Amino acid sequence: MKKVLIILTAILISCSFLSGCGWLKNWKEKYILDTNNGVILYGNEQQIQTSINKHKNKLIFSEIYKIKMVMIDNYKIMVLDKNTAASLRDKGLFKDVKNGNVEAATPELDVNKQQGILYGKKELNELVINGQHISFKYDGNKVIGNSRSYANMFLIVDHSVWDTVKGTEKAMGVLEFKEKPYKSQDQYDAEKGQLVKIR
Repeated sequence: MKKVLIILTAILISCSFLSGCGWLKNWKEKYILDTNNGVILYGNEQQIQTSINKHKNKLIFSEIYKIKMVMIDNYKIMVLDKNTAASLRDKGLFKDVKNGNVEAATPELDVNKQQGILYGKKELNELVINGQHISFKYDGNKVIGNSRSYANMFLIVDHSVWDTVKGTEKAMGVLEFKEKPYKSQDQYDAEKGQLVKIR
């Protein structure tokens, strides 16, 4: 029996180096690498609520947050208030991008009425949203989930500042599933869906 296990292990390791073993890649993605237990949905609030209602029997929990979207110099910026960002952080949804690798992040969210925080691949010198100057501190290349799914940058501000930002109001829904979530975008009533690991 021990010899059989050694042989099977050797075959699996050998196959992992061969491009022809697509079944192994799929097996690893399904049973080892794929630890996603949730999805973030972006769109309008009604779309997201429809998705929640559709999948409610398969969910552990769901939450909808209000966000604003603005465009500056061809950058799509998501504006979140501090409380929303804190909730996403507590769910382990912020990630650092360093040298092409995505790592867990626990940002401090040092935000007040005078200064916000900007996350993005590129640092901006100033931030003017529809004539409104926003004071901010650049705090590195962070993303929500494992990628920039709906925005290029993320601006976190105090709620009193968020109220005054002139942007397009959207919604973000965080859904945690009892089992693995659907991978297909077609299963969700939203503009965009993003698979995530919720802690």
